[in-house]
Amino acid sequence: MTTALIVGHPDLTASRLSAALTEAARHIPGVAVRVLSELAPTDDDAIRAPLKATAHRLGMRWQPPVVDHGVRGLDQSDVDAVTRRFADILTGAREGEKELVR
Repeated sequence: MTTALIVGHPDLTASRLSAALTEAARHIPGVAVRVLSELAPTDDDAIRAPLKATAHRLGMRWQPPVVDHGVRGLDQSDVDAVTRRFADILTGAREGEKELVR
């Protein structure tokens, strides 16, 4: 089974955490990463509803977005901890865990 990860950050070069999470996800077997800003720049909220509907129609399990605010003050050990938690979420999604949001 493949887990589709859709990254909605508008500019990964401006986000240490989102960039780290995206890079970590690219190294997890069975995770297909798509960055919306690389495909078609748009408003994240405008695309969420059609993505959710498409996932439902295809029989995929929808998981709510992972959103972290106030991350500019995080030091590298905090970024590493969030990255590990995120990898656990993706691994759980691939393995079929029922509750992925902690």
